[in-house]
Amino acid sequence: MPTSTTLSNTTNHTDEISIIERMKQAYKTVRAIRRISELAARSDHKSVAPMDSANGNYELLPSTPALMNEGSRLLATALAEFATTSFDEFTSFSNDEQWLLVCAFQKPFHISDIAYRSIAEFGDKWTRHFTGYTHFMDIEYIEQYTAASGTEHHEETIRTTRYHYEKNIKPLRIEFARFAPREEELAAIFGFLFWNIDTDQEVRQEFFDFAEHYRTRILEDLRRYYARQQFAEYGQRIGELLCLCNLVLNRVPNHTNIYEIARLLDV
Repeated sequence: MPTSTTLSNTTNHTDEISIIERMKQAYKTVRAIRRISELAARSDHKSVAPMDSANGNYELLPSTPALMNEGSRLLATALAEFATTSFDEFTSFSNDEQWLLVCAFQKPFHISDIAYRSIAEFGDKWTRHFTGYTHFMDIEYIEQYTAASGTEHHEETIRTTRYHYEKNIKPLRIEFARFAPREEELAAIFGFLFWNIDTDQEVRQEFFDFAEHYRTRILEDLRRYYARQQFAEYGQRIGELLCLCNLVLNRVPNHTNIYEIARLLDV
């Protein structure tokens, strides 16, 4: 039976620290882990010198099934670090409970992260998006991506992938670009998504208490942030941010198309 963790044990010293700031720093760590790991795995003519990696001087590569598979494993590891850095209570949970939270967070994080980072990198190429930290996909690369897998379901894979990009990737990318979240707002989005505990999950009541606690802290931090920015209509902005969170969560089931694509590719 996991040891009970109470909020009173952990919040006295952390309430003075902006939870949004902690998540911002944790997100930077996630990005560094993914960038360093993905670039270090490149070989031959695609390899990147250490200083080029550190300074962001590297080429984005069209994705392959192998790159996506490895990138997904790296992301899970990085998100465990995100949770440990952001939320003191996370380390007191059992390994199974920690893994449950990381797995539930991985897809919403991935959807939000690729939509956010694609704004600056890909502009209005709405179907182009990151599939990892240093690789991407778009409609014109689908045939190349499919051929790399050696699948016998070539045409079906192309149709399914194209549908996924047009119906799922494109609308979400447009909504993120319209909202144009600042770093603090993106961190808040991550926090809300992380503590979106599914009532169907078999978790302790304490998890719901933590979720309510952190959602409250994030809202308070957002209000203070908007006050410092002298943002008069912050109520409407928070409403739009929460709607964006709901949009991401609603898109998670739609992204099961990626599993159908994986099946067709024999991944």
